[in-house]
Amino acid sequence: MIKVEKLTKKYTKLDGSEDGIFEVSFEVKQGEVICILGSSGSGKSTLLKLLAGLKEPTSGSYSFENGNNCGYVSQEYTLWPHLNVLNNLTLAPSLKGIKSKQEIEQEAVKLLERFGLERYKKSYPHDLSGGQKQRVALLRSLMTKPNILFLDEITSSLDPELTKSVLDLVRSLADDGYTMLIVTHHISFAKSLADRILFLKDGRLLVEQSSDAFFLKQDNAEIKSFITDIAHKYDYQ
Repeated sequence: MIKVEKLTKKYTKLDGSEDGIFEVSFEVKQGEVICILGSSGSGKSTLLKLLAGLKEPTSGSYSFENGNNCGYVSQEYTLWPHLNVLNNLTLAPSLKGIKSKQEIEQEAVKLLERFGLERYKKSYPHDLSGGQKQRVALLRSLMTKPNILFLDEITSSLDPELTKSVLDLVRSLADDGYTMLIVTHHISFAKSLADRILFLKDGRLLVEQSSDAFFLKQDNAEIKSFITDIAHKYDYQ
C-alpha cells in the first residue's frame, strides 16, 4: 500500500551537525498496523509528517498504491475551536460536495453514537476533556474516508484513564481493518495491536520486525533496555 525508499529529511543544527531521518526504507501492506518506536528525537514524528505530506523530504521517495488519502492526528487535537463537534466532523467532507449535507451529518452522528460521543455533538472543543477532544479528532479524520491513518503520539498529554479511552478507540479501528502507522510510547498497546514494529535510532531505521519477534525474541540489549524503561514510565493496565 505504501512504499518508502531511502526517505531522508535533514536539518542542520547550530553546531553544524545534521538531524532528521536518513535513508529510511520499508513497505506497508493494506490492513497492517505498524507501531513506530524509539527514544525522543529519533525521528518518529518527522517520518509520519513526511508521509502525511506535512513536510518535504530532502531526498528519497514514498508512494501510495491507491492514492494519498490519509488521515493524520497528532497530540495537539487541532480541532477548530469556533465549530461544535458535529461541524468539526462534517466540514471537510462538505467542502468536497460529493454527498448532501444531510447524508454527511447522518454519517457523523453514527460515528459519534458508536463511540459514545453523540451527546457532545453540539458541544465546542473548550467544553470537552482531553480524551474527548482526541476521540473527536480521530473521528473527524475518518469522515474523509482515508485509506491510511497516521497517529502521532495521540495520548502523550492525557492521563491514564483518558489514554485508555483513546487507545480503545484505536483498537476498534484496527478491528475494522484500517491501515495505521502509529507513533506511541505505550509498549503494552504496541505489543497487543501491532503487526510490525519499526524502531528508529538517531533518525535511522535500526530494526524492522514482527511484533512477536520484537517483543518476545529480542536479542538487542539496547532495545531490550528501551522496552523495559519505556514500559515502566508510560504503560497502563
